[in-house]
Amino acid sequence: MEKTYYLLTKYTKEVELSEIDFDLYEEALGKNWEDDKVEITKTAGGSWEGESYPININKVINILNELKEKGSSHVEIMYHCDHIGYVFNGAEIRRANDTEVLEHLKYSDTQEQEDKKREIELLEKRLKELKG
Repeated sequence: MEKTYYLLTKYTKEVELSEIDFDLYEEALGKNWEDDKVEITKTAGGSWEGESYPININKVINILNELKEKGSSHVEIMYHCDHIGYVFNGAEIRRANDTEVLEHLKYSDTQEQEDKKREIELLEKRLKELKG
């Protein structure tokens, strides 16, 4: 018989770094790079170029240590293409206990009922508009 397991994800802290391209330019070129054109050359080897941007390893290590200190056991790292940066979401992930599973199921059932109620209200409104 198949059993369902539930993992509890509790987000502990979010850290966002934006405009990391400027950080790279300043790190490599110094403080007065703004008046100059900057081009980055790459050699072969990158697997997913275009969906990321280089970030200083020490910055990442510091963020990971900060998340760990806040109780995170895992991290989600998302690239933010609009701001050339990354969002780090620290989370504590563990197996949910029986009480937490029951709370989740109750909440899910309530949400499902509320979603159905909203959908019915929208359909009734649309039906009334079509009849009128």
